[in-house]
Amino acid sequence: MKNKNLDKLLSPRSIALVGASPKEDSNGLAMYEMCRIDGFEGSIFLVNPNYSEINGVKCYASIKNIGVTPDHVVIGIASRFVEEVFDQCVELGIKAVTIFASCFLENDSKPNLAERLKEKAEIEQRNLLRTNERLASLGLEKVENLDDLPEELE
Repeated sequence: MKNKNLDKLLSPRSIALVGASPKEDSNGLAMYEMCRIDGFEGSIFLVNPNYSEINGVKCYASIKNIGVTPDHVVIGIASRFVEEVFDQCVELGIKAVTIFASCFLENDSKPNLAERLKEKAEIEQRNLLRTNERLASLGLEKVENLDDLPEELE
């Protein structure tokens, strides 16, 4: 039997983009544009406390302010802010999170940020992807639908 939570990761009906930005050539703008270019038809929620709207689209100060629970949260912010946003995802019951950050912190404690996030994801049974290299290591770069999942993820 397939992991139903992977539906929210691979085929979400709604996505929150944390770190959205109107700045040209920014990752925050690229996240939004890629959703549109790729034809994502679900709801997209932009999240950045520095903006009330981005290119005419409402922007929320945090994922807690959206008012609905998105299926998938994409975190594209500095590593020092990642854990707080991830903890909000856990609190809201969000099952799929992708992190585009190094998750490296100067003088980090033990366990380090990446280890803490992995542990929280396992405890809360969240699907956590950290960077494109992680996608490739899971074999997900070739997945077009849930029937194409590698056996170890079924």
